[in-house]
Amino acid sequence: MHNTLAYFRLYHHNPYLTFKILMKNHNDFMCKKALQIMRKSYLSSPIAWIGQWIGEHDGNTIIKKMDRLIQPTCIKTIDYDRQTIHFIKNFK
Repeated sequence: MHNTLAYFRLYHHNPYLTFKILMKNHNDFMCKKALQIMRKSYLSSPIAWIGQWIGEHDGNTIIKKMDRLIQPTCIKTIDYDRQTIHFIKNFK
């Protein structure tokens, strides 16, 4: 529950389907936790790196998932040329 990178690695490469189904119930919680850690640690981050933290691989899916999970949004700007997301630092 404390290492989101290991959680999503295990989720995608889980040998038991039943464990994957049980883990799916906690995916949103772990994504919120990962985004909270990233926002506290970085001013900006590559979209691919955020995807590793929240268990997604497609850039558009990553952005949509971030908008869905964090309200109000935590995204300040998106630099599509550099594939980087800049975070808003004012949060609680």
